[in-house]
Amino acid sequence: MDKEELFECKARDMHGPPDDLFVVDDQLHFVRGTQAPGPVALRAIAQGPTTPGFDNNPFNPNNVGDEFGNPWGVWNPALIGLPVSDDMFGIVSFIRSIYFESQVTVGLISNVTAFVSGPSGQNPGGPAIDVEDARTGGS
Repeated sequence: MDKEELFECKARDMHGPPDDLFVVDDQLHFVRGTQAPGPVALRAIAQGPTTPGFDNNPFNPNNVGDEFGNPWGVWNPALIGLPVSDDMFGIVSFIRSIYFESQVTVGLISNVTAFVSGPSGQNPGGPAIDVEDARTGGS
């Protein structure tokens, strides 16, 4: 992007993406509300210490620093100070943000069975043994 495109609408319109751009997102992510510790905790990682209701990184209880020495950095500065609630992570919000508030035209989403423990008892505490085991073990 040229400097002019940052400040001049005509330049941005001439060289920016077309209005009818077709976008395929082949790695969408959706977190079930029953996933422990939950989608709000995942948002807390990205939003950082400004996340309402969190005093520390929910996935880093020992405050181990990252490559910059920060135990809880902000992944996305656009999220700083925004409110967080459980309902913002439901399927309706997901569809709205992906298909109505972004440029995505087609999106692919799949279940990550590697981390789902199935009810079969054949692999207690481990990953599901097959697709059916993952489907019945997921909540």
